[in-house]
Amino acid sequence: SQTMLWRGFLATCMGVLTIHWLDQLDFDALDFARAKFGTHRDFGLYTDDEANYSRVFWWYFWEVPLFAGLGALGGLLGALFVKVNVRITSWRQKHVPVANRHRRHAEVVLVCAATATVMFLLLRHSPCAPVPLNLRAGSERDAYLPKLDLGDTSAQAFEYGAESKDQIREKFFRKLYCPEGEYSLYGQLFFTPLAKSLKLLVHLGEVGEGAAEAASGERQHMFGMDALFLYFFVMYGLMIWTYGVGAPTGLFVPSLAVGAALGQIYGRGVASIVGAVDSSIPVDLHTYAVLGAAASLGGATRMTISITVLVMETTGSMQLIIPLMLVIFFAKAVGDKFSLGIYDTHIKIRGAPFLIGHEQTGPALDKLRVNEVMADDLVTLKPSPSVAEIVAALTETSHGAFPVAEIGPSAPGEPFELHGTITRGALLKLLQHRVGFQWPDGPDGPRAFHRNEGSFHAGVEGLHKGDKSPSTTTQSPRASGAETAPLAGGAVSAEMDPPRLATSKSLLFERASDRSELIETLKQIPFKAPPITELVKTLTEQERAARVDIRPFMQRHPFIVHADARLSRAYRLFRTMGLRHMYITPSKPQVVGVVTRKDLSEENAALTLGERAADAAAEGLLREDGDAGDALRKKMDAAELRNELFRDRSGNNYDLPFLPYYPGNVDGPEGEGRAARVSDEVLEGGAGA
Repeated sequence: SQTMLWRGFLATCMGVLTIHWLDQLDFDALDFARAKFGTHRDFGLYTDDEANYSRVFWWYFWEVPLFAGLGALGGLLGALFVKVNVRITSWRQKHVPVANRHRRHAEVVLVCAATATVMFLLLRHSPCAPVPLNLRAGSERDAYLPKLDLGDTSAQAFEYGAESKDQIREKFFRKLYCPEGEYSLYGQLFFTPLAKSLKLLVHLGEVGEGAAEAASGERQHMFGMDALFLYFFVMYGLMIWTYGVGAPTGLFVPSLAVGAALGQIYGRGVASIVGAVDSSIPVDLHTYAVLGAAASLGGATRMTISITVLVMETTGSMQLIIPLMLVIFFAKAVGDKFSLGIYDTHIKIRGAPFLIGHEQTGPALDKLRVNEVMADDLVTLKPSPSVAEIVAALTETSHGAFPVAEIGPSAPGEPFELHGTITRGALLKLLQHRVGFQWPDGPDGPRAFHRNEGSFHAGVEGLHKGDKSPSTTTQSPRASGAETAPLAGGAVSAEMDPPRLATSKSLLFERASDRSELIETLKQIPFKAPPITELVKTLTEQERAARVDIRPFMQRHPFIVHADARLSRAYRLFRTMGLRHMYITPSKPQVVGVVTRKDLSEENAALTLGERAADAAAEGLLREDGDAGDALRKKMDAAELRNELFRDRSGNNYDLPFLPYYPGNVDGPEGEGRAARVSDEVLEGGAGA
């Protein structure tokens, strides 16, 4: 349940946080307030002296409540995003409906034009700043890093990739409208894709860019507060407006970028306060950028574990696993107080039948019975209906599935014998590809069942695999006269009596593997079947006069529930099993047996299978003709023969057979006669059944 998930999520977070604190107290309890958490390596990693894993991200114990505050702020911003977007979506449904393609296209053009205009104005009026000294042309990369403990910087690579400093300067420090030797401060964030601006907000400065300016006091931070605030408000407003527009705008990257800017702003505030108290304690703005991104995305979507992993892997911040969990927890907890997540909200707006967790539902589910909400006017199909009957059911209803029965209910709510159920999509594919068709008598005799194994050609002759020769196993249907059924578009087709088959078993497939192969082929067809109104136009008169054997393609054992069961029981079945339909049985159904948990164990199933195989072998031996069969019948009956099969090589007979469901575990070598060979053959067949 979701409640249990949340409790486990929070318990894990607090447990690991406590372990980190205890570990730091054991390492250096006297300097606990200044200790950088996230810098101690696990046993499987190198130490920081050999590899600077934790040079970029760290945090202090006193920052934990600050992280919680950042998460709460992200939850508030996420709730505001959802509320405003709902208002915009409501306006959009009235004035820019999905059905009106021209208005949808015009809105997309308007969004693009507004975005481009805002970005151009910001770039045109952007302030300028000198390019960092270690990125200027002709400068050495390490020449301006004398006071920084960055390890062997000559061996380090820039985070942006194995590019030269000229390429980095031209890509991330663009001149635009600034004089030579300077770059546009706003252009660094606005004149770049969102994914790259997110990368800059999280990582810019961690390999020494601007280090000389920071050491000299000329410039402490890579981004000005004006640029961060402008970026936050502009991108936050565009994210609210564009989510739901008629173009794939996305939410993850915009939300992460907005949150990274929020984290930088929040971290700058924390750094100012800490600097006023003790200037020797450095605050890591990279950490706040990562946590701000997680808070923003968590507040908008309300996802937990997936966001933790996504942000951690996207930014490479494994050291921040605990702060990330705290931030996301508070973002969801605060956001849920004001609204649902953006995805849940849009699911509700569109009326999708999404079932939330049972613990979040009201008392109505426990007060109602299933028969009080069920639909009792069912449309059924016969196991071998005509094409006309299938088309009529598909055109006259919008049902997603149809029960299969020889005789349907005589009145709404009347019980009937259920053979199975078949979905609307399966019926459309059968009609589209002419699978399972049974043709009426022709001039050359009855036609056998069509076996379509993936050759989707048009026409009876191209689809029919067999010849026109008479079939010895299938009797063709015979026309019953003038009885008709309506088709789409006013077309009619003569009805036929159901085919009279020699057995009740479907003759569409000779082997079970053929059926499985065809069903798998139909599932793998990547295209949806066309609507029935279009599909019926492709049916010829000969095809309309055919029947379709739907038994191999129906679900023979659908889920059922008693009519007087509480609605909450059906609700849990739908959620846990992922159901779309469920049939209701009478309150007092007939019972033929009971199965316990022990009966379902793998050992019991293997044991039962072995007993069945041994019984089959014994029965076959006793029916054997000739002297050997007479001798066996005189010697023992079937039960005694089965005991012999279960006797081990020492002559001991056990009450429970020792798993005789594979040939090598049966008494006697293969060369000792007819009995051993037959036993092996039967058991081998049983094992593979």
